[in-house]
Amino acid sequence: MECARTLYRRKATLLWIAFFGIIAAALITVGQPSTYQSQASIQIQGVNENFLNLRDIYPTAAPSADNAVYVQTQADILQQDALIEQVVRKLHLEQRPEYRSSSNLWERFRPTPSTPVSAVQTAVEEVKKDLKIVASRGSSIIRIVSQARDPRLAADLANTLAQTFIEQSIEARQRSAQQTFTWLNRDLEELRTKVRKSEAELGTYDRGPGRMFGTGGASRSATGSFRSDWMRPYNTLQRETDSNRQFYESLSRRADEASVASTLPQSNVRLVGPAQPAAHPYKPNVALNLLIGAFGGLALAIGYVMLHEQTSTALRAPGDAGAYLTLPELGAIPKAEKRRFAALDFLGAKNGKLHVERASLEQPSSDVSESFRATLASILSASHNGDDPHLLVVTSSRPMEGKTTVVSNLGIALAEIGNRVLLIDGDLRSPRLHKVFNQVNSWGLSDLLREKNSIEELPLDVLVKKTGVPRLCLLTGGTGAENIFGLLSSGRMARLLPRFRKEFDYVLVDAPPCLEFADARTLARYTEKLLLVVRADYTDKKTAQAAVQRLQSDGISVMGVIFNYWDPAQNDLYGYPRYRQDLA
Repeated sequence: MECARTLYRRKATLLWIAFFGIIAAALITVGQPSTYQSQASIQIQGVNENFLNLRDIYPTAAPSADNAVYVQTQADILQQDALIEQVVRKLHLEQRPEYRSSSNLWERFRPTPSTPVSAVQTAVEEVKKDLKIVASRGSSIIRIVSQARDPRLAADLANTLAQTFIEQSIEARQRSAQQTFTWLNRDLEELRTKVRKSEAELGTYDRGPGRMFGTGGASRSATGSFRSDWMRPYNTLQRETDSNRQFYESLSRRADEASVASTLPQSNVRLVGPAQPAAHPYKPNVALNLLIGAFGGLALAIGYVMLHEQTSTALRAPGDAGAYLTLPELGAIPKAEKRRFAALDFLGAKNGKLHVERASLEQPSSDVSESFRATLASILSASHNGDDPHLLVVTSSRPMEGKTTVVSNLGIALAEIGNRVLLIDGDLRSPRLHKVFNQVNSWGLSDLLREKNSIEELPLDVLVKKTGVPRLCLLTGGTGAENIFGLLSSGRMARLLPRFRKEFDYVLVDAPPCLEFADARTLARYTEKLLLVVRADYTDKKTAQAAVQRLQSDGISVMGVIFNYWDPAQNDLYGYPRYRQDLA
């Protein structure tokens, strides 16, 4: 829950870093070349081995197309360098700039190989990166996915690879049949010689003495044993001759079939889906890149915010300042709602500027005004505890912490409840109170301290100026001075504040930052109490502690700390944006 509150409080930072992530992704996308993708599909079919009795021709058995291992094997063959090299040479890819060298930054920094690499080999390696071979599960379809910077080239690359693979399968089967024919033809020569020899031996034997036993009358008068002895080797020779002749005829038929098969363009691979040129680029994917940039920037922003929160030493929430500085926290002033004050300026504020310094006057029902009244109540409650300060100096540890805003609004709040209040602009280096109340800074504190006339003799209306707020007067900073420290340390300053204490119920002095200048510590010697203003998510804990230690080492009584410019949205325990509306 605390992490969610932290991220919500720093939502502006998150949005800005995420926005820069989107901008970075957009710039990277613009710098990327357009890449087009095409896809060709081939089918691995079963071989009809009954055609021309091809089963008896090829020495190896062709696997079935339903065999997943066989289909995957064909997919692996499609990725072989030798096959891709043929595609590179056919399309002359080695002459295209994008295939001459790697576009990968890491590849460019790799050491140069000792053996020179040819342009064709380089192109083969680049083409392999642009190819993806996918064997479909449960079918005999293989998808060839290719990408290139030219849509026509992407389609040609896939189609050429598919066609080259088909041609290679045809050549492989023809080469196998041709080898079979060569082997059979060599055996036929030997077998032909053997058949002729057997037929010659049979003819010679048939024309010998046994002929008359087989054809003449004398054979019928021969004894049975002699005929039997002659017919036995004759029959053996006859059977050998017939067997050789049959084997020769069978082998001759196989050789003729192998010869025919070596000329047939037969393939079990078919191009079922030729690749077409893509109409739109595949890369860069603008939407995806911007989404990745946004999420990447957001992740980086979350990491940065959480790391910053863990390492930040700034005061963050109400209560932090009082607890860390061991001082009473008199009030917590929220951020002004700028839209409200912008409307006031439109209705009549001068110079078109936001007057948060006059919030208690111009927007009395705002959260800022109520917080100043609550702070004033804490200051006035000190009188019930035996401490009733009427001379107060307001300072901060660093510039831009809002001390002038605190002084002006506390002065207005004090005047609202019937007190006569004087505001003194003690920041002689950078006076601002005259701008808040639209006064001319032609004469002020610095001029009064340089004046030769006695302070007691000067009339009050000469010393201070009335503002538009009833019972609220102002002593501006005056014209520039060189020796500011000398003026503030003079005896005139020591007599001036006691006189103002008699003329007014409360005197508030706006002093410069106490760590940068000695002015605040000098002015605090003539006042009763000092108020320290710290700014949420701005004032460092150690800086504030150093300011308190320096003031206390001078013996200055620090009445308390005012926590300024905090965002109520960061902590639900302190946010009451709809309290009054609900009551109404």
